Amino acid sequence: GRDKKIYCTDLRNPDIRVLICEEKAPVLKMELDRSADPPPAIWVSTTKSSVNKWSLKGMHNFRSSGEYDNDCTTPLTPLCTQPEQVIKGGASIIQCHILNDKRHILTKDTNNNVAFWDVLKACKGEDLGKVEFDEEIKKRFKMVYVPNWFSVDLKTGMLTITLDESDCFAAWVSAKDAGFSSSDGSDPKLNLGGLLLQALLEFWPRTRINPMDEEENEVNHVNGEQENRVQKGNGYFQVPPHTPVIFGEAGGRTLFRLLCRDSGGETESMLLNETVPQWVIDITVDKNMPKFNK
Repeated sequence: GRDKKIYCTDLRNPDIRVLICEEKAPVLKMELDRSADPPPAIWVSTTKSSVNKWSLKGMHNFRSSGEYDNDCTTPLTPLCTQPEQVIKGGASIIQCHILNDKRHILTKDTNNNVAFWDVLKACKGEDLGKVEFDEEIKKRFKMVYVPNWFSVDLKTGMLTITLDESDCFAAWVSAKDAGFSSSDGSDPKLNLGGLLLQALLEFWPRTRINPMDEEENEVNHVNGEQENRVQKGNGYFQVPPHTPVIFGEAGGRTLFRLLCRDSGGETESMLLNETVPQWVIDITVDKNMPKFNK
């Protein structure tokens, strides 16, 4: 439980028990290793990501309750001080800070490692190691104002970015400031939320065909030219194909989840037709980016 200690108690005499081990975090679940009889070990999961295997050998040397003080003034000595085996888990993100460019995020995990993330490209930009979190925030500060266009959640131990219709299209930056170049040398204003939506649904076939050009696309397909004429995604960048995408309701109920690359599948494509809200279709399918107001 919360005291991190695991005891073995004789059910015939509850006063006889032994302290098997003491974990470094509150215990969530235990499972006996039934590879032999009696069980030689026990697997323990805690609020940390690793799973430990503790030996049960020597359990016949039970201590009597007379050697244990209920007020914990003379606590029992653990039977095991180190786990027999450890299945390492991934570190969970426990702290984050959105930088004022409203594109990058600094995170700190349970191993005290700091990382630099790019929300727009849905990927990790850099592992910074065990550096001072607050100092890194100061070092990466920029004198710029960009409106909020997404929200962040750490409940899963990972960065979860939420785009909502109310503010998804609030942030505009110039292509040059975003690190993108145009073929004609211009410096257009780009909508960050719109670019990310187009990148996330790049593999959805419906986003690659403009209804106005369907007849022309069919002709080009015969000539083997369709792939060159239809723009994929946003034309600036791609997100990792394994990026998870979740469509949900305002109340939090999940409607559909998939990986970016799977949106090209027949079944997934049909489900997207039923799930994707109209405001997302306007951007990804109809290519109607919101107008920039100076």
